[in-house]
Amino acid sequence: MLSTFRKFTKVVIWVVIIAFVGTIIFAWGMEVTQSKAQRNIVGTIDGKDIDYRVYQTYYDRLYQTKQEGTDEELDPTTLRQIRTQAWDNLVSEYLLNQQIEKRNIKETDEEVVAFLRYQPPAELQQNPEFQTDGRFDYQKYISAMTNPQAAQFWASVETLYRPQLRVYKLQQQVVTAARVTEDELHDYFVATQEKAKAVIINAPVVKFSEPGPEVSEDQLRQYYESHKEDYKADERAALECVIFSKKPTEDDWLRIKSEADAIKARIDGGEDFADMAKSYSEDGSAKNGGDLGVFEKGSMVPEFEQAAFSLEAGQVSEPVRTRFGWHIIKVFSKKVDASGEEIQASHILLRVQPSTETTDQAFRTANKVLDELSGSDLAAAAAGFGLKTEMTGSFAKNASIPKIGADRKINEFAFKNKVGAISPIYETDSAIVIAKIVEKSPAGIAPFEVARTAVRRDAVNQIAMDACRSEMERVDALIKAGVPFETAGKDVGYTPITSDLISREGFIPGIGGDPYIIGTIFNLVNPGDISKPFKYNRGWAIVKLLERRGADLTQYGAVRDSLEQTLLTTKQRELFNAWYQNLMASAQVEDYLDEFFSVRE
Repeated sequence: MLSTFRKFTKVVIWVVIIAFVGTIIFAWGMEVTQSKAQRNIVGTIDGKDIDYRVYQTYYDRLYQTKQEGTDEELDPTTLRQIRTQAWDNLVSEYLLNQQIEKRNIKETDEEVVAFLRYQPPAELQQNPEFQTDGRFDYQKYISAMTNPQAAQFWASVETLYRPQLRVYKLQQQVVTAARVTEDELHDYFVATQEKAKAVIINAPVVKFSEPGPEVSEDQLRQYYESHKEDYKADERAALECVIFSKKPTEDDWLRIKSEADAIKARIDGGEDFADMAKSYSEDGSAKNGGDLGVFEKGSMVPEFEQAAFSLEAGQVSEPVRTRFGWHIIKVFSKKVDASGEEIQASHILLRVQPSTETTDQAFRTANKVLDELSGSDLAAAAAGFGLKTEMTGSFAKNASIPKIGADRKINEFAFKNKVGAISPIYETDSAIVIAKIVEKSPAGIAPFEVARTAVRRDAVNQIAMDACRSEMERVDALIKAGVPFETAGKDVGYTPITSDLISREGFIPGIGGDPYIIGTIFNLVNPGDISKPFKYNRGWAIVKLLERRGADLTQYGAVRDSLEQTLLTTKQRELFNAWYQNLMASAQVEDYLDEFFSVRE
């Protein structure tokens, strides 16, 4: 047991070091003429510079977690995600620690011990030393806490979880206002215990909206004019861009082809296919020696399938090119009968990524475009190198950019600069971009041309909803004329749906848990009562109550305390989340990650 404790203590000490560094290494005075990135500043929180070494501890933790279990280098997209997540984690902990200091929240040794005793952390519950048959054993855990030989280990654990206890005490302070009234408890009990059964006739909007009616230009404009308030838009911008796609060139394909040829030659020379797949294949089948199992025609991409089914059992293909990369295929068995043809095969996949030379060439060309730029005529500068610019169309602040995708730094450039401004060179996951701001519009009602897609969608939806209402009004008229409920639905073309005996939080097959339908069912009092036609989230409906059972109030006392704890926990969670969101929104936070990493890369 002690050896396991020693191994675990290393992890504890590492996290403690992170916490220690995070409390002492905030930026001190540096050469103010340098940029933030050159001064090792990755961002500011409420005016406080954050030193790179603080940020690095958060980054390293996430990086190590992502890297565990794989021998491959993390791809650029994942690395960018880690950068952003590390910064978000740092900001969150910084702001929470500010609140802890502001409220003078401290913890005693006794509180730390009690916290660990009665709320065993998940990391410790997963420690094999505290488990029996793979499950957490509380008695083992308590015995270990009182073991004198493990004192050093528990001292490290206490140091690690002191910050967590402070956050817990902060949470308790924030949520002290949460209360659950007796009326709320009673209403919740009734809502979860009361049952009803009904039959529903519904006209789903998709019946009339897919593909939907034709809507003329005049109809769209009329709808827009009468619903303008529905099309309020944030500040928007549009860009003209030179986009250098980071797609592999033919030279990149040929480079990987030569690697595939070399692997094929080694297989022809007698090396084991499965071993080569485990060593070189770049997909999930590698760990199984490239095994793809048994498959029929039509289950693979055409190029792969054509090559695979042309082989006989035991044969290995030459490298085959598909959109996924280069494949070397080995067929192990082949079966042909009246039902068709199937094979069992394995493959080695070598993916093709743009080489450093390819990306560097794109950067060099982008720099030449900027060098040749005269004024703000980006199109002319690009044309000098045989390139064309592309228009993104309008987009909102913090939204995805057409033809570029979600990219925070380009979006920020668009909204922090004036029309005509030319950007520096930006690198996204899929391209290298130079952008020019060609249009900006303030927040307000979106112009018709900007809102056209949404207007068309909404206009079609309204027409479809009107058709649904008309259908249910026909059903209602038949019912009022004496036609039985279910027959009336069928006469208009709708099969009635009968629910199970459900609560207010129930689910109806084919409809779901729509609150309008379930609410209407519970608003009916007596079996046989029929609602008026009503609109719900996905169409129009009419319901008939078949059965209703009230809550058994004699059971209320038995479950009252557990209901109170459930509701109180929910209210506390909602209260803390609202407080936390306000804390984050009110903080003045800036990060210089893009500048910082561009200086170093």
